[in-house]
Amino acid sequence: MKSQSIFPNSLTLLNLFFGCIACVFSFWGVISGATICLLLCVLFDFLDGSLARRLNSQSLLGKYLDALADLVSFGVTPAIVLHVMYTHERLAVWNKQIDFDLFGLSVGFQWLPLSIIPFLITLCVAFRLARFGSSDNQKESFIGLPSPALALLIVPFPLLLQHPYLDFFSQFFQSTYSIIITTIIGCILVLMPLKMFKLKLTFNRSQSWSEWILYIITLGLLFFFQFLAMPLIVFSYIVISIVNHLIYGKKLRIS
Repeated sequence: MKSQSIFPNSLTLLNLFFGCIACVFSFWGVISGATICLLLCVLFDFLDGSLARRLNSQSLLGKYLDALADLVSFGVTPAIVLHVMYTHERLAVWNKQIDFDLFGLSVGFQWLPLSIIPFLITLCVAFRLARFGSSDNQKESFIGLPSPALALLIVPFPLLLQHPYLDFFSQFFQSTYSIIITTIIGCILVLMPLKMFKLKLTFNRSQSWSEWILYIITLGLLFFFQFLAMPLIVFSYIVISIVNHLIYGKKLRIS
């Protein structure tokens, strides 16, 4: 491994580390802790690629390591959050106690059929990361929602539901079948053949109108919702990308 690649790979490992901690917080039901760790994961995921390009130290090892870190941070964490959201009292009547012995080990657990459905998101994120790593047509834009954006959409959402302005959303999530709808939407978002613009963060004339509109919306949402605005910002990003695609979009080849 080249010496200059140590620093970006270290940032990637920090992404993976805080992704693991986010998973632990999610299992404990501490969504605020999981959200903070997720923000750190997004930061390290942005910095490792930027630093690798600046040091000209991009490598196949770093590429694979980045995909593995992203799978845990942005594929497993949101699935666990949705899993925990639906394993409380509302699904108590669905519980089935299972006990069996295997190689001398006694195993007993509560079987929650609906609560395992969110892990379809993990499978879809894994597929998207593999497709992204093997394609050459996503250098200037993304095809489908990036996995960090999906995680920022799902993980803080339980906290956002507590906001007084968004009480009507909480009524939807009181339904046990909302887990199926949420999972399907998440899977569609990461796999859909929609061209989504990349944020260059240069803040000059090279920025597209889509980026400037998203920046303005982001400032407004941050003012009203603080860090809980993340799911709404991602939703705005999706809507702007759809409008942008309808106006300027061309047929895409997915490889």
